[in-house]
Amino acid sequence: ALEKQRSIFDAETKRAKLLSVDSQQLASDVAEVRRTRFQARLSQRTASPLTGEFWDSVSSNLDRDGARIGALRAGIVAALKDGFAADNRVFSWSGIGIGLLLIVFGRWWAERALLRVTTDRVPQGRLRRSALACAVVVVATVFFGFGVNAIVIGLDWHGAFSDAEAALAHALVVAAFFGSFVAGLGNALLSVARPSWRLPPIPDPVAQRLRVFPLLLGCAVGISVLQRHVYTLIGASVSAAIAGSLMVTVLYSALIGWGLWRTGRARDAAGATDDAAPMVRSPWIGVGIAALWVGVIAALLAALIGYVALAQQIARQMVALGIVVATFYLIVHVIEDLIATAVSSRAGWAQKTFGLEPRVLDQLAVLWAG
Repeated sequence: ALEKQRSIFDAETKRAKLLSVDSQQLASDVAEVRRTRFQARLSQRTASPLTGEFWDSVSSNLDRDGARIGALRAGIVAALKDGFAADNRVFSWSGIGIGLLLIVFGRWWAERALLRVTTDRVPQGRLRRSALACAVVVVATVFFGFGVNAIVIGLDWHGAFSDAEAALAHALVVAAFFGSFVAGLGNALLSVARPSWRLPPIPDPVAQRLRVFPLLLGCAVGISVLQRHVYTLIGASVSAAIAGSLMVTVLYSALIGWGLWRTGRARDAAGATDDAAPMVRSPWIGVGIAALWVGVIAALLAALIGYVALAQQIARQMVALGIVVATFYLIVHVIEDLIATAVSSRAGWAQKTFGLEPRVLDQLAVLWAG
């Protein structure tokens, strides 16, 4: 009779545990839907971050969010212990060594090798600058991203990560690729160390003042990508999602505003010098700078009065638009310079074979580039 009762209690305990797991999964799904709807509704207004109601809402879910973050942290610690266990220690240290070599020495060696190849092998002209800038972006993205990936693979060589830790590691690799691409793109266009190879017409004082801006923006983009994956992984509450959106908005807006302020300071410093030539810029650049200032002010004001979703959208769109414009600028110059160099190198052959005039070849180069 006792064994029969014990079997009944065991079956009820298993059903209770199963219901608990199902309820936690359902709560995570509901929270994910609520976060998605909040981010999709730009006109939704919450309490202002300047009021206690906003922080009361965050603190009311702090225990649940903190418990899930704590469980994830405990899983990460356990996974790292398993990663450095005796049977996996060699692979872990090998992955860390390979990753650091790729991130530090591999990138340094590749950039200098590409500089030598571009100088020696690429025909003299604009293509040298655009090809080197494109190569710098590729090297920064590939070496840093695959370096982080090598570290993750070494730690998880014998399957030390569970599903949650593996998803977090994948998010970390994705954030590393995105952040390194943004940082590499900014460094390639600024070209602080090689002003004569700089592709856009950026004055050297401005480039010098913005030399750390690509790294900071790349780190901010990586943090934003990682934060979104972590919130999805732990099933964060809507109040935590609002607080995270506020953090991303302030971070992006502060970085953009700081970059614009540094640019203005460089122009003012150059204008205050009597023997310096005045910085001449296109009217479109002035319009773009003014639009960015309006966007920064609008994002911060919207966040302060409670429109956090709208503020986050404005801040992210400013960053995304800058990345797209910079990437498009680089690709267009690479294509135009490549075709112009190819046409100019074959101009004599085309004139002798087809009787084409240089003017016609220039027109064909424009069409091919388009």
